[in-house]
Amino acid sequence: MLPDSAIISGVPASAMKAMIAHLEGDDMFDMVFYVDHYTNTRIVRLWILAGQMKLYKVQNQLLEACVQEYIKLKNEIHITPEVLPFEVIHEAFGEEYLDSKITLFMIH
Repeated sequence: MLPDSAIISGVPASAMKAMIAHLEGDDMFDMVFYVDHYTNTRIVRLWILAGQMKLYKVQNQLLEACVQEYIKLKNEIHITPEVLPFEVIHEAFGEEYLDSKITLFMIH
C-alpha cells in the first residue's frame, strides 16, 4: 500500500469507489461489470488505479474477473471497440502505452 501522505491524482471517483468496494469484499467487481458503453473504460481506470496503489494482486484479480465475465456473456453481447479506454491508457503511460499490460489485454 501507499504511505499515508501519498496523493493519487487524476482518479475518477467511480474507480476509487470500485476499489474500495473490492477491498471490502466485492470479489466480482460488480461496480465495474454492468454492461454499457463505458465498461472497458471502467476496467482500464480501475486497473491503472490498482497499479498506482501498488495493488498488483488486485490488477490480476480484475483481469481474471474480466475473463470470467467475458466467458459468461460472450454469446449474449456484441463487443464494440472503444477509443476512450486507450486514451486513458495513453494518458497514464505516455508513448509506452502500446507496451503496457492493460493495452495488450484490451486488444486480445
